[in-house]
Amino acid sequence: MNAQKILTIAIALALAGLAVINYKAHKENQRLTMQLASVSHTVSNADLLISSKNETIDSLQNKVGQLVEVLTNSTAKIQSLSNQIREFEDKQKLTESEAEQERLIMSQVPAPRNERNADNNMAWVFPKLLDKTGRLLASNAEFARIYGRSMIFRPQDRSPLAVDVLSVHPAILKHLKIDVALAMAAQEAIDRKMSSIAADNARRAVITAAENAEQARINTLALAERAKAQEEWRVKSEAERNERLKAEAAMKAADAAMFQAQNPSSIVIQNANQNLIRQY
Repeated sequence: MNAQKILTIAIALALAGLAVINYKAHKENQRLTMQLASVSHTVSNADLLISSKNETIDSLQNKVGQLVEVLTNSTAKIQSLSNQIREFEDKQKLTESEAEQERLIMSQVPAPRNERNADNNMAWVFPKLLDKTGRLLASNAEFARIYGRSMIFRPQDRSPLAVDVLSVHPAILKHLKIDVALAMAAQEAIDRKMSSIAADNARRAVITAAENAEQARINTLALAERAKAQEEWRVKSEAERNERLKAEAAMKAADAAMFQAQNPSSIVIQNANQNLIRQY
């Protein structure tokens, strides 16, 4: 029986009681009225009695009103308690469902072994390393570490393997007590750091390129100046050589003229030789 039915029955009972009281009071008033008609000297007493009865009726009506108010409040409290019980039952069912779902997930991956690795450190070794779809990634894989969102495993039959936290089987995350949200936050911090490093490297590369370009420009100018100086030195050297050759030729001509002036017979012999040569 729910609270609404209880309230209805209580109000009905109260109204029925009020009706009975009213009926009895009416009968009593009729009897008193008849007595007043036959016995006039008791009128004042009868009036007092009727007044008392009316007060009794008013008091009962007030009590019935209070009872109705109490029942109404009780009904609201009962409804509130019923809602709380229903919410608790729903949460309990949800908790049991989640626990059953977690048991099912954990049963899909064999429990890892806690063993000493090659470095003599304790490490978790998973007989079967699965992804979230149940696909086998590796066997007897030792969990090495987590870097950002990348989980590093060392299988016995292959090279180290990196698996994303969003790709690995959730049972493995639960075994290792890895919080995906924390791993993603760590990865974002790593990405920000790498972006900052890349930006710094890019700025340094731009600065280095500018410095190299400036140095190349300086080197080009230096080479041009050196080439210009070398050309000027060559031209000057060539002019000096020509002037020297001219001076040497002039000196030779002067020496020859002086020799001929000092030896006139040589001129006759030379001219005779030249005539003989022309005859032949």
